[in-house]
Amino acid sequence: MNAQEVALVWFQRLWNEKDVSVIRELSHPEATGYTEGGITRSWDDLESQLFLPLVTAFPDIRVDCEAVTGSESDAVVRWQAVGTHLGELPGVPASGRRIRFEGLTWLSVRDGKIVEGWDRWNLNALLAVMSGGPDSQTARVVAAE
Repeated sequence: MNAQEVALVWFQRLWNEKDVSVIRELSHPEATGYTEGGITRSWDDLESQLFLPLVTAFPDIRVDCEAVTGSESDAVVRWQAVGTHLGELPGVPASGRRIRFEGLTWLSVRDGKIVEGWDRWNLNALLAVMSGGPDSQTARVVAAE
């Protein structure tokens, strides 16, 4: 699989199917992830620091890849996520609000495995909306209709 194919399978299986086995299947054991919440350096980090907190907070999260571009070894994905805030994200109790947010992910792939990834989305705005703050169109994080 080229990088774009890896990215599409990653998003579908991890976020939409909640299949954590894809972490070990499609990423190198020492893959580094640079996310809004910090740096992940292993499969366990990725699962415990990124996947589990978001799926706990948004058990029905759905991530749609709106555009994918790149090369044989790199993929850039513009995505949009929608979910209902039903679980606690550390420090933010469940609000029951349906929330939409979007971001960009850049994946570097070697031999069919993700070796590095960069995520950019507005975590602070997401936390503000989850906490009951005002919806902000400029932050691109809103309570969904």
